[in-house]
Amino acid sequence: FFLDTNGNRGGAPNVAIVLVDGWPTDKVEEASRLARESGINIFFVTIEGADENEKQNVIEPNFVDKAVCRTNGFYSINVPSWFNLRKAVQTLVKRVCDTDRLACSKTCLNSADISFVIDGSSSV
Repeated sequence: FFLDTNGNRGGAPNVAIVLVDGWPTDKVEEASRLARESGINIFFVTIEGADENEKQNVIEPNFVDKAVCRTNGFYSINVPSWFNLRKAVQTLVKRVCDTDRLACSKTCLNSADISFVIDGSSSV
């Protein structure tokens, strides 16, 4: 995502906002580790909790803790339903713009290169 050929600005922090519906049933740890090591700040927005069927198929139950830079809750937002997503926008904006706390960043400026990753399951 964050390549010069795609318009990445060298001095701006790189932020990936991942929207997931429930819990992923594939592995996220390795891809997340590589992203963090390259300086990408990953924010997880989890829409609705996992139902019991999903919990049985989850490969990594602590996927958010494995994906984000710090497990202090700063990089994760839980939203009870898609209808409540709008209420989470202001919180997300404040966190993304709080460049002093973007632990994976190698720079701290008032701009950021942001990508959105949206769950590809049929429920989204």
